[in-house]
Amino acid sequence: MFLRLHFPPPPLGRFVESITYYRGLVSDHAREKLLPDGIVHIVVDLTDTPKKRYQSADGIGITEFRESWVSGAHDRFIVIGAETGSSMLVIAFRPGGAYPFLGLPLDVITNSVLPLDSVVGPASARGLRDRILETPDADGKIDVAQEWLTARCRDLAFDRSVHHMTARLHAGGRTGVAGLMGETGYTQRHVSALFRRWVGLSPKQFHRLRRFAGLREFIARDHFDWRMGPRRPDWSDLAVAFGYADQSHLSRDFRDFAGMTPGAFAQAARGIDNYLPVDGPVEG
Repeated sequence: MFLRLHFPPPPLGRFVESITYYRGLVSDHAREKLLPDGIVHIVVDLTDTPKKRYQSADGIGITEFRESWVSGAHDRFIVIGAETGSSMLVIAFRPGGAYPFLGLPLDVITNSVLPLDSVVGPASARGLRDRILETPDADGKIDVAQEWLTARCRDLAFDRSVHHMTARLHAGGRTGVAGLMGETGYTQRHVSALFRRWVGLSPKQFHRLRRFAGLREFIARDHFDWRMGPRRPDWSDLAVAFGYADQSHLSRDFRDFAGMTPGAFAQAARGIDNYLPVDGPVEG
């Protein structure tokens, strides 16, 4: 498998976290859980094979996607196919970063995966994919994506209040909505409206998701050894470290966002925090 990961510099980098290109995916499982992180993605599929989203982890209920799509912010895992040989370019936006490029309030696409052409128009979506396919090298494909993004939003100006609030909650600590109201002078209604438009989630949802994402990244990075396998975390200590009220509070987030216990996540993560294999072959 070939992988190229690019972190755009400013000004684009203030909106886009990363652009990833890969080809020749090798997978030992047919389906996987994609865990939520509160981030919007644009995915450009560079093969002719449709990609699948399942209604449940048992492989029942399939929706197929082709060419390119937008994945809005999710507050629960989704189940997708893990097709060997896949080739994709994926744009991952920073929190609040997708709004200027997509041209619609992000709560419209929350918990949804939509064809890119239905959001940005057929000509723009087709032009992006065609140019990526026509460009032979990985760096050139990434340059095409950056040029497309820049053309869609020539005024790369981030709402300062949104940038401040998402940065505060992105850290995943104890800052809550009340803290944001005190720091900005905004009412709770105004804070919530800004988050729905720019992020697609309520401030509380976003805060919970970013805290959960930070916790699972820590577990995948620090509690997995490729030779020895997963190590058992001290969940009580981690609950305190990541701002949970107690271990049961931490466990509730794992159930709500990943559909599993913390222990099951630690066993399944295999050093990768957001893609978890789902056992069993898929027919069709």
